Parts: sequence; structure tokens; C-alpha cells
Amino acid sequence: MTTPAIIVYKYTRDDRLEPVPLAQPVARLDEVSAWLPGGLYTTFRTYDHGRRVLGLDSHLARLAQADLADLVGNARLRSLLGLALQKLCDQVGAPEVRVRLSVDQAEQPGTLYLAAEPVQPIPPEVYSEGVCLASSRLKREHPELKQTDFILQSKTERQSMPPGVYELLLLDEGGAILEGMTSNFYGVRQGTLFTAGTGILAGVTRQVVLKIAQAEGIPLVLQPVSLAELDSLDEAFITSSSRGVVPAVQIDAARIGSGRPGPLSRRLGLLYERAVLDLAERIEA
Repeated sequence: MTTPAIIVYKYTRDDRLEPVPLAQPVARLDEVSAWLPGGLYTTFRTYDHGRRVLGLDSHLARLAQADLADLVGNARLRSLLGLALQKLCDQVGAPEVRVRLSVDQAEQPGTLYLAAEPVQPIPPEVYSEGVCLASSRLKREHPELKQTDFILQSKTERQSMPPGVYELLLLDEGGAILEGMTSNFYGVRQGTLFTAGTGILAGVTRQVVLKIAQAEGIPLVLQPVSLAELDSLDEAFITSSSRGVVPAVQIDAARIGSGRPGPLSRRLGLLYERAVLDLAERIEA
């Protein structure tokens, strides 16, 4: 019998973790989110064979915005998660899993769902050659929240991305780049790092990268880069929990800098990879 690519559990208010049978096999976490009740979600990956997670409290705090503040300090939940994460790695037959926690706000408010898929290795050329990004017309109604509704709203645009485009970028009304659809965005000009400070979801990886930049003495301006300013950028990159620091070499038709990953992007990427295992906390089962 073939193990399904996606495994789903349900955590109820009486501290039980139950498997959720899917009506049909699904291949991606976004498909699971479309099938489950609407609400808030957060996504992260594991380390050390499901034993470690980077910024778990920050991920749980996102869900706590659904009036579930007890999630962050819930020792029983953390213990069950620790057990489930290791079990999920074994079930999907992968050393690490990419996990999506979502909280039901529509049908049985307070029910927490846990879905996992194998972590897929990122092709090395993504980091060595960089990626192309494209601007999008999509808007988040509440950018500070990760709502499953947005996954459904963005499905058509994600499926129709031009060939070679790695990620779509969300803009404000003036054409400034706020963030990626599943990432945070940064521009580099004359050694200074620029990234939006408001109107975005402040990612966990973003928090780590900005702390690294501060420790390295890299100037930081919490201000978005506009599409009209792309020609003045020396570098650009995006960050997310499953991909780390990904250099961007083109946005729409504009080449960024030399058209190759820049030194600051590469430096922050290496520093992040070195730091992530030390910073990822052990989740005891």
C-alpha cells in the first residue's frame, strides 16, 4: 500500500490528536487547505528528523489571533506536536516534513489541523543562479493574517504564472513591493537593505535574517522598494521558512544588478543556513 503524500491530523480542545481521512489523495498542502474548513494557518519545516522547529511560538502566535491565545503556552499541545512531527516524518518516508497548522474558524471553531508533506530539496541552481519574480495584482485584505481564503483567491494566478517565474510579488497602491505571495521581499542598494515594515506578514525567517543583518552591521531601512526603482537595485532576494534566502535576478522585465546573485544575498544565505540549526528549538514528545 502506497503511503499518501500528505498526512492530516486534527487536534481537538480535549487534547486529542486524531488522524483525518481524506476523501481522495492530495499532492500539496494548498490542496489540503482548500479541503479543510476556512480559518488561519501557518507553515514551517522541521529539522533533525522532525525534532526541531524554528520559531514555533511565533507560528503558534499567528493562530492565536483566532482567539486561541492558549496555544502558545499549551505544554500538552507542544508535546503532542513533538510526537506527531516525528511520526509524520516516518509516515511520509522523509527525513523532514513541511508542516501546515490551520485553525478552523468556520465549522468547529477552535479545532486545529496539522498537515504535512515531505520537504522537497531546493535545486542548487535556485541559489547559485537566482530566480525570476513577477508582480501581481492580488491584494491581501488583512496582510498581518495568514488566511486560508487567500490560498483559494490566489490559486488561479499561481497556476497561470509565466514560465520561469519563481514567485509572485504583492504591491501597494503606489506600486511598491510589499512581499511575495509566500515569502518576504528585500532589495539592496549601495549596501543597504530595504524591506517593507508595514502592510506585510512578518515571517519567522524574516525575523532571523533581519537579526543577522543587524549583527553584521548591515544598514537596514524598513521601507518598500517600488517597481519604478528596480533599475537602481544592486541585489534583491526573498525569504521563507522552507527556502531560506533566495536571490532574485529579475523582476518582471527588469534585470536586478548584474543579473547574478549578489554578495550580500549570498552572505546572508550562508549565515542563515549556519544559524538555523542552532536557533531551531527541540520539540519534546
